Amino acid sequence: MKRVLLDQFLFNPAFMALRLTFLWSLESVGGGGSGTTLLENPSSLVLQLVGMFPRIMPPTWALWIPALFINFSYLPLKYQLLYTNMVSLVWNVIFSYAEAKRGKPMQEVDEIIVPGPA
Repeated sequence: MKRVLLDQFLFNPAFMALRLTFLWSLESVGGGGSGTTLLENPSSLVLQLVGMFPRIMPPTWALWIPALFINFSYLPLKYQLLYTNMVSLVWNVIFSYAEAKRGKPMQEVDEIIVPGPA
């Protein structure tokens, strides 16, 4: 359980900040942005990240904390990477679906929509 908590409350927020910063930089380079990038104004970038975290982290934790608990507690070491990759694929599909459903780049999303059962 220590590994799960360390991963989710230390590494995951840092990784999420890097991931969002990278995605936002790609959106501005690819023409998806409005011309002025968040990367040009570090204080704006920090404010945007702080604003996104309360909306992004709870759904992230809802998926990853149980998934990592199962991974570290019950799976043999040789299957842990495969399992983590499969959960990551599911999370990326959910994350992409939520972004596409909103029809906006991530830096404009007001809330993360996690689809429920159909």
